[in-house]
Amino acid sequence: MTSTTDNSELDALYRRAIADPTSLSQAETNTVLRWLSPEDDDRLCRDKTGGKSRADLIAQALAHPEQLTKVECALLRRSGEFVMQRPPPTDDPLELVGRLANAVDRLEASYREPPAQPYHDAYKAVWAGAIGDQEKRAIEAAGVRERVFMDEEAADWQRFVAEERLRAKRRTGTRWIRDMLRKGFDRGCDCWGFVCFRTGGYDDGDKDAGGDSAWARFQEYYWQTAETVLLEWGSGDRLWPLLRTIFVSDPALDGAPTNVLRARFKAMVEAGEVQPGIRRDCFLVVDDEAINSDETKRPYTCVYNYEAESFKHPTPTVFVRAVHADYPDIGPCLSFLSYLPELPPPWSVEGQTAAAAAATVDPMAGFTGEVTLALPKVFDFLIYALSDPEGRVGGWEAIYHQTEVPTRYTSVFNPADSAPTYARQDLRPGQGAVFIELLMATRRRTTLYE
Repeated sequence: MTSTTDNSELDALYRRAIADPTSLSQAETNTVLRWLSPEDDDRLCRDKTGGKSRADLIAQALAHPEQLTKVECALLRRSGEFVMQRPPPTDDPLELVGRLANAVDRLEASYREPPAQPYHDAYKAVWAGAIGDQEKRAIEAAGVRERVFMDEEAADWQRFVAEERLRAKRRTGTRWIRDMLRKGFDRGCDCWGFVCFRTGGYDDGDKDAGGDSAWARFQEYYWQTAETVLLEWGSGDRLWPLLRTIFVSDPALDGAPTNVLRARFKAMVEAGEVQPGIRRDCFLVVDDEAINSDETKRPYTCVYNYEAESFKHPTPTVFVRAVHADYPDIGPCLSFLSYLPELPPPWSVEGQTAAAAAATVDPMAGFTGEVTLALPKVFDFLIYALSDPEGRVGGWEAIYHQTEVPTRYTSVFNPADSAPTYARQDLRPGQGAVFIELLMATRRRTTLYE
């Protein structure tokens, strides 16, 4: 236990430090600052750094702070782990009781220590007058270096958590993946995918290869993009491994119009060249611009946004066309009313006005039987919309209106349970320019009855 005499001596030391901090010895300076004794401090530095003294650490921090290790930073800053003398762990009950008694004694002694104000004043005086500028700058440099280590550890932890969540998501899949599997998307078929026609890139400057080098590069990019998209959404081992694509490359199709491609596709289906599971209501078209795009020369990668807990993909410049195989027979379309977040009651004036407005507009007006979309969206938005054509977000109506501006797409893979869309999040599924204008017209009409 600390005696009254010890407290008196400590109080006197504080007062001397306040009056003239330069008069203190190194041991007294360390006492005021609550550091280890000079001997213990030197021994600790050498033990933890392989022989470096504190002077060596200060010199290194001033000359090459980027070379400081985490332990050296903690020693320079005299972190608690090196100032507080912790006894080694033990399972001995008697030893534990003794340590507890010592802790109680220290707690009681703390109540009899000098008032806090003399200590704080002495600390400030000693730090200002007894610690050299070089050591202060070294301690500051160690703090900056230590924050680098902390940021790296925080990033590593975030990455670990993200990877764990990603592994869990890949095992279970997001909701739209589970919905497709539950509806039997992969049942009764050995595969799923598309027929993809090549209408360009037959001459990329490599006469020996006849343009096939760019075509081979595009196919590799196609598969890499598909794998990235499907795995990040959490398809697990039930969708990505079953993806198949029938690539059709024929010089006769160089620059071929859509009606020729549609006739070729139907002939392939009738001849049994399109195996069950491959989409028969839609096929893809890749032109010269896509095949020779510089994007295909780089790997398709994604970066995890730890704050948003989602994957952000780079903005691709590779776009393909998705063609309706049976156009102009496009089947029934949903009313624009199905896209509104809040529908007015059908018996109300607003509901009747909205229904009348919907009846006067063809939601597929302007649709030419094909759309242009970014390649990554083929493997989530397009396949999801095609798999549930009568759903709220599915069908060619949603495909047409969300891809009205092909470059206006979302490139974020959010692990939430939302379904994939094409347009950015500020554009609702199916709310293209026609629907927005129609909605505003409906609202203008309903104000006449208010």
